Amino acid sequence: MDAITSVGLGLRRDFIEAFLGATHHPDFIEVAPENWMGFGGRHAKLLAQCVEKSPLICHGLSLSIGGPHPLNIDFIHQIKKFLDSYKVEIYSEHLSYTNDGGYLYDLLPIPMTEAAVKYVVERISQVQDILGRRLVLENVSTYLMPNAEMSEAEFVREVITQADCELLLDVNNVYVNSRTYAL
Repeated sequence: MDAITSVGLGLRRDFIEAFLGATHHPDFIEVAPENWMGFGGRHAKLLAQCVEKSPLICHGLSLSIGGPHPLNIDFIHQIKKFLDSYKVEIYSEHLSYTNDGGYLYDLLPIPMTEAAVKYVVERISQVQDILGRRLVLENVSTYLMPNAEMSEAEFVREVITQADCELLLDVNNVYVNSRTYAL
């Protein structure tokens, strides 16, 4: 087993000043870009100061890569602007959908079918083209697998391979799914 080589921190506005006042800083910090985009003034300055201390990575909540509605291209351009502004190299999102005409505030499962693989791969390609960087996708926990034609592992592997993107493997989500489906 390889040793852990870096440690990060999920940055929150509530403790940003304590972070800046600390003598030691983590190898990286993580934010959900949706929680910071559009902020100017004091919050933008504080985040910029944090990025001077530790590189920033982003983990999104609202892309809805598997959603039934067209991608929100304006939103993706806002994400790109944010990532570029803070020199973010890693942007991860959930392999799910979060929008069905309005934000659902939940990570809903994508049907694990060949058609869904093709659909999601096309959307990932579009997002990667706009962002100018590879997308990192996290597997999600599900309570049901509607119309599954393949296993979760097969589905995720096909999406990641065909889309030429990266995987953020959430081991807890693998465990939850294994218990839910008695695998």
